[in-house]
Amino acid sequence: MAIVTKKGDKGKTLTLSSKRLDKDNILIEAVGVLDELSAFLGLSKATIKCKRRKKIISDIQKDLSIVSSEISLGKSDNFKLDRKITKDRVVSIDKLIKKFEKKYKIEFFLTLDSNSSSASLNVARTISRRLERKVVSLNKKKMVFNRYILIYLNRLSDLLFLLSRSFE
Repeated sequence: MAIVTKKGDKGKTLTLSSKRLDKDNILIEAVGVLDELSAFLGLSKATIKCKRRKKIISDIQKDLSIVSSEISLGKSDNFKLDRKITKDRVVSIDKLIKKFEKKYKIEFFLTLDSNSSSASLNVARTISRRLERKVVSLNKKKMVFNRYILIYLNRLSDLLFLLSRSFE
């Protein structure tokens, strides 16, 4: 498969649903931030030795891939997906948040930068918040068809904060 196709040279790109959109379209922006977040989580994962936390991050990366597919396909092609973000994934994130909240009490805002794991997860948290804002914009344009995506993304930045905190 060729990497250089020259089809994007005029500022357009193809979505999963075969629509050609401007590269600065809000949908393409959101997919780009999803990609950025997943890549940064990969960098974070590379700094972590704890298998349990690596698994949490891997699961988040899988979820982000699902979110990307869901928003990229749009309503008419969403039926093609085998997996979607569900209430169960939100519940799973909520359980992790509660577990980390009990273990790592937060009494004031912390600067999370004492080591590479904490700092990189904190950067991932900020990217997650930017992603949420992009998806909120998509939702306002009626381009998000799964209500659990917004809920999941809202919880994700909290989980990433707590994961970052766990390495301080």
